[in-house]
Amino acid sequence: MKKNPTPRINLGFDHLTGAGMNQKAGAIYDGMFENPFFPTPVPTLESLNSGRMDFGQLLEKASSRSKNDIAAKNVARQHLTELLVELGHYVTLTAKGDLQKLVSSRFDLRKQREPVPELLKPKNIKAIDGINPGVINLSVDAVKGARSYSHEYTPDPVTPESTWTVVSCTIRKCTIKNLPGGKKMWFRVAAVGVRGQFTYSDLVSRTVQ
Repeated sequence: MKKNPTPRINLGFDHLTGAGMNQKAGAIYDGMFENPFFPTPVPTLESLNSGRMDFGQLLEKASSRSKNDIAAKNVARQHLTELLVELGHYVTLTAKGDLQKLVSSRFDLRKQREPVPELLKPKNIKAIDGINPGVINLSVDAVKGARSYSHEYTPDPVTPESTWTVVSCTIRKCTIKNLPGGKKMWFRVAAVGVRGQFTYSDLVSRTVQ
């Protein structure tokens, strides 16, 4: 059984608005203040709070749209970001992957990548003559989690060197046309998963009418 991935905090803040940045810094300060899991924060919470207060004041002042005020606000935001990143590294090293400790810091957690879902082999493959000559109707049962299907055929005999022709059908049923009459052909269907994984059905043969 695979272990769950180690939880990690998100140290990216560029997506936050100015107000959002100020609020997040305040939330982290509140979470870290007298937090028994993190007794000796680096940088100190006094430094963090000072940086947050400076940024908040300059953020409000920058609403005047003055270029100088905006520049000063940007410098203060960069300084606050550096403080949060440094503190985040301290939290990461101290928590050692403990989810309770990480959550208590009030840092956001990174989204865990979803595991690749298991994609089962397509079953019940059928190759049935169509109404017209040279036509085969190919199908399999639906596969849970399949994003699309790949319908393929090759002439008899099947060998490791066989070249498979792929037909542009993405659903579980496909009508294959213009096949050579009187020829034995082999067919297979692959289920394609959301991450591009393939699982093939068994092979089935049919002499084209």
